[in-house]
Amino acid sequence: FSRAWCIAELAVAHAVGMKQHLKLPSAQALEGQEHGLRSLRIEDMESSRPEDKGEILDSIPDKDAFNARLQRLLFEDLLPAWYDLNGLEQMERLARLLKRQDAVVGRQLFIGSDKV
Repeated sequence: FSRAWCIAELAVAHAVGMKQHLKLPSAQALEGQEHGLRSLRIEDMESSRPEDKGEILDSIPDKDAFNARLQRLLFEDLLPAWYDLNGLEQMERLARLLKRQDAVVGRQLFIGSDKV
């Protein structure tokens, strides 16, 4: 949650009505990040190139309103949806995430091998 492009894309996706979900390893991981998330401001985000950050900030006319919408998105939509899942649903989502991660790692290992 520190990259300017990621936060900007999250906000745009929400504005156009895209369905979004958080992928978190555990409720504890979320709880450990809550304080930092509550203080997120687009002005404090990072980017690899300073001109990217400038472009993003220039595209947001009302940064206070953007930050307020970001907080609502996180704390009224995305995070409550995670907390509303029961333990089984959380574990099922984590299992799907781990399967995808395993598939990606497997492909990377295959591509890097002599078996191409």
